[in-house]
Amino acid sequence: MPDVVSGLRKIVPDLEVQVAGELTTPELEKKLIENQLNLAILRPPIRSKHVHLERLSTETFALYVPDEKSWSILPTTMSFSDALGLDLVAFPQGSAAEQVIAQHALARGLQVNPVQRSSGTGTILAMVRGGIGAAILPVMGAPEHLWGLRKITLSDAPTIDLALAWHPQHTTPVMNAVRNHLRSLIPALA
Repeated sequence: MPDVVSGLRKIVPDLEVQVAGELTTPELEKKLIENQLNLAILRPPIRSKHVHLERLSTETFALYVPDEKSWSILPTTMSFSDALGLDLVAFPQGSAAEQVIAQHALARGLQVNPVQRSSGTGTILAMVRGGIGAAILPVMGAPEHLWGLRKITLSDAPTIDLALAWHPQHTTPVMNAVRNHLRSLIPALA
């Protein structure tokens, strides 16, 4: 986010940038429709036909576990199905990431039964670091090396898109410049 904000200040110096904390896709979609946000980076799907979407990238999920001795027996790569057998901290029901994970599990005849749900990748990672359980998260949402955590590759991981979303009335030269800046950053983050 610091790269986004500093880049936008250089491109459009008079632009007032307000950054909203981590919100789920349904929350972002609602804020866009209600004109509380001009632009969002989110993970589809969305329901509204009144919000424009532009896919930026596709990311994969990985398993994050506490970097503790009791979790060290897990391999560096494991199957998605095996990961579902662990105590999991998960996104709230209805969020885009939760829907993708649930559908991927259902396609394998399995269910996700988390021990805890929480919104926000940062909060979920803090719970994992605290030993509450493991988490299946989009890779771009979590840095590669996190103190107190270990990333495990999922051999048959689900994927999820990352997209720009905006209300059609926010198609102005300034918003076009903002979207172009974000487009230039996303490949660097992936």
